[in-house]
Amino acid sequence: MRVEAASGSTGRRIWISCVGALLVILGAAGGQPSPGRAAPSVDGSAVAIPTSATQESLARTVRLGSDGVARKLAAMSWRAITRSPSCGGLPNTVQRVVTQDVSGDGVPDAVVLARCDTPTGTMPSQLYVFSPAPLSERPQLLDTLLDGRQWQASSLLVAGRRITTWAARSSPGVPNCCPDVHRQLAWSWDGAGFQQTS
Repeated sequence: MRVEAASGSTGRRIWISCVGALLVILGAAGGQPSPGRAAPSVDGSAVAIPTSATQESLARTVRLGSDGVARKLAAMSWRAITRSPSCGGLPNTVQRVVTQDVSGDGVPDAVVLARCDTPTGTMPSQLYVFSPAPLSERPQLLDTLLDGRQWQASSLLVAGRRITTWAARSSPGVPNCCPDVHRQLAWSWDGAGFQQTS
Protein backbone atom coordinates (compact mmCIF):
# COMPACT_ATOMS: atom_id res chain seq x y z
CA MET A 1 0.00 0.00 0.00
CA ARG A 2 1.23 3.51 -0.78
CA VAL A 3 -0.01 6.80 0.57
CA GLU A 4 0.09 9.87 -1.67
CA ALA A 5 0.92 13.24 -0.15
CA ALA A 6 1.46 16.65 -1.76
CA SER A 7 3.78 19.39 -0.56
CA GLY A 8 1.83 22.58 0.15
CA SER A 9 4.51 24.91 -1.20
CA THR A 10 5.53 23.14 -4.38
CA GLY A 11 2.64 20.90 -5.27
CA ARG A 12 5.00 17.98 -5.79
CA ARG A 13 3.61 14.55 -5.17
CA ILE A 14 5.44 12.27 -2.83
CA TRP A 15 4.85 8.53 -2.82
CA ILE A 16 5.61 6.98 0.53
CA SER A 17 5.68 3.24 1.08
CA CYS A 18 3.72 2.34 4.19
CA VAL A 19 3.92 -1.44 4.18
CA GLY A 20 6.40 -1.66 7.06
CA ALA A 21 4.62 0.97 9.12
CA LEU A 22 1.22 -0.69 8.71
CA LEU A 23 2.68 -3.99 9.86
CA VAL A 24 3.73 -2.26 13.07
CA ILE A 25 0.25 -0.76 13.47
CA LEU A 26 -1.77 -3.84 12.65
CA GLY A 27 -1.13 -7.35 13.95
CA ALA A 28 -1.36 -10.27 11.63
CA ALA A 29 -4.50 -11.57 13.35
CA GLY A 30 -7.68 -9.60 13.84
CA GLY A 31 -6.14 -6.19 13.04
CA GLN A 32 -4.90 -5.80 16.62
CA PRO A 33 -1.84 -3.63 17.36
CA SER A 34 1.38 -5.60 17.10
CA PRO A 35 3.82 -5.71 20.04
CA GLY A 36 6.04 -2.64 20.40
CA ARG A 37 9.15 -2.66 18.27
CA ALA A 38 12.41 -0.91 19.05
CA ALA A 39 14.64 1.26 16.88
CA PRO A 40 18.37 1.75 17.61
CA SER A 41 19.73 5.05 18.86
CA VAL A 42 23.18 6.62 18.93
CA ASP A 43 23.76 5.76 22.59
CA GLY A 44 22.92 2.10 22.01
CA SER A 45 19.56 2.21 23.76
CA ALA A 46 16.28 1.29 22.12
CA VAL A 47 13.49 3.70 21.32
CA ALA A 48 10.19 1.85 21.64
CA ILE A 49 7.42 2.52 19.14
CA PRO A 50 4.15 2.79 21.11
CA THR A 51 1.74 -0.08 20.56
CA SER A 52 -1.21 2.34 20.80
CA ALA A 53 -0.16 4.24 17.64
CA THR A 54 -2.88 4.43 15.00
CA GLN A 55 -3.11 4.95 11.27
CA GLU A 56 -4.13 8.56 11.94
CA SER A 57 -0.81 9.33 13.65
CA LEU A 58 0.99 7.99 10.59
CA ALA A 59 -1.27 9.99 8.28
CA ARG A 60 -0.47 13.22 10.17
CA THR A 61 3.23 12.73 9.42
CA VAL A 62 2.51 11.98 5.77
CA ARG A 63 0.42 15.17 5.49
CA LEU A 64 3.42 17.26 6.55
CA GLY A 65 4.82 16.74 3.06
CA SER A 66 8.48 16.82 2.08
CA ASP A 67 9.10 20.43 3.12
CA GLY A 68 7.36 19.98 6.48
CA VAL A 69 9.37 16.87 7.33
CA ALA A 70 12.61 18.65 6.38
CA ARG A 71 11.75 21.60 8.64
CA LYS A 72 10.90 19.27 11.51
CA LEU A 73 14.18 17.41 11.13
CA ALA A 74 16.21 20.64 10.93
CA ALA A 75 14.62 21.91 14.16
CA MET A 76 15.46 18.84 16.24
CA SER A 77 17.93 18.93 19.12
CA TRP A 78 20.71 17.16 17.28
CA ARG A 79 23.27 17.90 19.98
CA ALA A 80 21.28 15.75 22.41
CA ILE A 81 20.32 13.10 19.85
CA THR A 82 23.89 12.55 18.64
CA ARG A 83 25.55 12.52 22.04
CA SER A 84 27.86 9.52 21.89
CA PRO A 85 29.23 7.37 24.75
CA SER A 86 32.65 7.80 23.17
CA CYS A 87 32.61 11.43 24.36
CA GLY A 88 32.69 10.33 27.99
CA GLY A 89 31.75 13.35 30.06
CA LEU A 90 32.53 15.81 27.27
CA PRO A 91 29.80 17.72 25.43
CA ASN A 92 29.42 17.25 21.70
CA THR A 93 29.26 19.75 18.87
CA VAL A 94 27.06 19.44 15.79
CA GLN A 95 29.14 20.57 12.84
CA ARG A 96 26.47 20.36 10.15
CA VAL A 97 22.99 18.99 9.44
CA VAL A 98 21.76 18.36 5.88
CA THR A 99 18.15 17.36 5.29
CA GLN A 100 17.71 15.48 2.03
CA ASP A 101 16.24 12.21 0.80
CA VAL A 102 19.31 9.97 0.62
CA SER A 103 17.50 6.62 0.96
CA GLY A 104 15.22 6.99 -2.06
CA ASP A 105 11.85 6.67 -0.30
CA GLY A 106 10.65 10.17 -1.13
CA VAL A 107 10.97 11.42 2.48
CA PRO A 108 13.81 13.72 3.63
CA ASP A 109 16.48 12.17 5.85
CA ALA A 110 18.93 13.98 8.12
CA VAL A 111 22.68 13.62 7.59
CA VAL A 112 24.37 14.82 10.78
CA LEU A 113 28.07 15.51 11.27
CA ALA A 114 29.14 15.87 14.91
CA ARG A 115 32.14 15.42 17.19
CA CYS A 116 33.08 15.45 20.85
CA ASP A 117 33.97 18.94 22.04
CA THR A 118 37.30 19.27 23.84
CA PRO A 119 39.48 22.32 24.51
CA THR A 120 42.69 20.34 23.98
CA GLY A 121 42.31 19.43 20.31
CA THR A 122 40.05 18.20 17.54
CA MET A 123 38.30 14.91 18.20
CA PRO A 124 37.37 12.41 15.46
CA SER A 125 33.99 12.97 13.81
CA GLN A 126 30.70 11.13 14.01
CA LEU A 127 28.58 10.95 10.85
CA TYR A 128 25.01 9.66 11.13
CA VAL A 129 22.01 9.27 8.85
CA PHE A 130 18.57 9.53 10.46
CA SER A 131 15.15 8.93 8.97
CA PRO A 132 11.88 10.34 10.35
CA ALA A 133 9.94 7.94 12.56
CA PRO A 134 6.21 8.53 11.91
CA LEU A 135 5.21 6.87 15.19
CA SER A 136 7.81 8.60 17.38
CA GLU A 137 9.07 12.12 18.00
CA ARG A 138 12.64 10.81 17.98
CA PRO A 139 14.15 10.09 14.54
CA GLN A 140 15.33 6.60 13.71
CA LEU A 141 19.04 5.97 13.25
CA LEU A 142 19.40 4.66 9.70
CA ASP A 143 23.19 4.22 9.63
CA THR A 144 26.45 5.27 11.30
CA LEU A 145 29.05 6.20 8.68
CA LEU A 146 31.75 7.53 11.01
CA ASP A 147 31.86 6.31 14.62
CA GLY A 148 34.04 9.03 16.15
CA ARG A 149 37.10 6.81 16.56
CA GLN A 150 39.41 7.74 13.68
CA TRP A 151 38.55 10.33 11.02
CA GLN A 152 38.34 14.09 11.56
CA ALA A 153 35.88 15.40 8.97
CA SER A 154 36.25 18.99 7.83
CA SER A 155 33.34 19.27 5.39
CA LEU A 156 30.19 17.51 4.22
CA LEU A 157 28.52 17.29 0.82
CA VAL A 158 25.22 15.54 0.11
CA ALA A 159 24.24 15.13 -3.55
CA GLY A 160 21.39 12.83 -4.48
CA ARG A 161 21.94 9.57 -2.60
CA ARG A 162 25.70 10.14 -2.24
CA ILE A 163 27.31 11.46 0.94
CA THR A 164 30.87 12.80 0.75
CA THR A 165 33.20 14.15 3.41
CA TRP A 166 36.83 15.27 3.36
CA ALA A 167 38.59 13.82 6.38
CA ALA A 168 41.99 13.34 7.98
CA ARG A 169 43.50 10.95 10.50
CA SER A 170 46.82 10.36 12.18
CA SER A 171 49.13 7.48 11.37
CA PRO A 172 50.40 5.34 14.25
CA GLY A 173 52.76 7.43 16.35
CA VAL A 174 51.49 10.74 14.98
CA PRO A 175 49.61 12.93 17.49
CA ASN A 176 45.92 13.66 16.86
CA CYS A 177 46.69 17.36 16.60
CA CYS A 178 48.58 16.87 13.36
CA PRO A 179 46.86 14.27 11.12
CA ASP A 180 49.03 13.22 8.20
CA VAL A 181 46.57 11.08 6.21
CA HIS A 182 44.01 12.98 4.14
CA ARG A 183 41.23 11.31 2.17
CA GLN A 184 37.85 11.83 0.56
CA LEU A 185 35.28 9.42 1.99
CA ALA A 186 32.00 8.71 0.21
CA TRP A 187 28.97 6.48 0.71
CA SER A 188 26.04 5.72 -1.57
CA TRP A 189 22.65 4.16 -0.90
CA ASP A 190 22.23 0.87 -2.79
CA GLY A 191 18.59 0.21 -1.96
CA ALA A 192 19.28 -1.69 1.25
CA GLY A 193 21.97 0.32 3.01
CA PHE A 194 24.93 2.66 2.60
CA GLN A 195 28.04 1.28 0.92
CA GLN A 196 31.36 3.08 1.11
CA THR A 197 32.54 3.89 -2.41
CA SER A 198 35.76 5.77 -1.69
